[in-house]
Amino acid sequence: MGLAASVALAQHKSMAVSGVVAVVNGEMLSLQDLQRQCGPEIARAKINRNDPQADGKILAIQRKVLESMVVDKLISQEAQRLGIKVSDAEVEAQIQQILEQNKIDMPTLERSLMAQGLNITFLRDRIRNNQTNSRLMQVMVTQKVLVPEADIERYYNEHPGQFMKDKVVTLEVIIFPPHMHSDVAGIVKKIKNGSLSFEKAARSYSVGPEAKNGGKIGAVDWENISPLWRRALDGVKVGGLTPVFRIEEAEAIIKLVAETQGEPKTLREAEAEIERILKEPLIQERFKEYTQQLRNKAVIDVRL
Repeated sequence: MGLAASVALAQHKSMAVSGVVAVVNGEMLSLQDLQRQCGPEIARAKINRNDPQADGKILAIQRKVLESMVVDKLISQEAQRLGIKVSDAEVEAQIQQILEQNKIDMPTLERSLMAQGLNITFLRDRIRNNQTNSRLMQVMVTQKVLVPEADIERYYNEHPGQFMKDKVVTLEVIIFPPHMHSDVAGIVKKIKNGSLSFEKAARSYSVGPEAKNGGKIGAVDWENISPLWRRALDGVKVGGLTPVFRIEEAEAIIKLVAETQGEPKTLREAEAEIERILKEPLIQERFKEYTQQLRNKAVIDVRL
């Protein structure tokens, strides 16, 4: 066994005994919490925990999730310092919204969480953390990012088909699971050359909506589609495919089956949406800078 492997093994043994994977400004992040948060990602990647060959993949997921946990803890500590709080009522309202959107009741939600190795307490904590972090980001990041009016007008003129009223599109979609990243290009090539139908690929690989139905999500009002999907569809002709684009950790592709053209929005009508689009990369960059500032001031001991 090499020196690096010996050191890694010693670290894992120490972590297993202490049950602590990191300490952030004196607050501990537990191995139990890390394992709980890694569970859904490991399941999505279809990794067999009992396969010794999978240890490296599991460790990579653990390190990625732990990095996210460290950032969340830094942001949570900063929000607490600034007196930013989320009430129990706001958390319960978010849970109620989840139930309504998914057309399920509380027992069904709890069973779904249990199947992922989670529970309702974990979900409440996650919602509280997310809302707290969102408010801090609004104060410290989003409000400080400005988009010049000239950039908004330029984007509007360069994307005339993206901002429409009364437009309806019929779509089919494939969302590939994250673990299939290396296979996506080959599958898309087969779809384009006709050796694999879009519908069959959706049934075989997609984790997106209507996967069992060939990814057919039917007719949708253009304004109800997310800006991310609209940007991907920009310039695509009927019968054509979007380029592969990212949805969080996954990759996706959309087929434009049909469309009914509407009327273009005016610059004034589209202004707020364009501003949000142009702000996204600026906010991400500012977020990285802000979290790095928090890191530079923090005392962090990562043990994984």
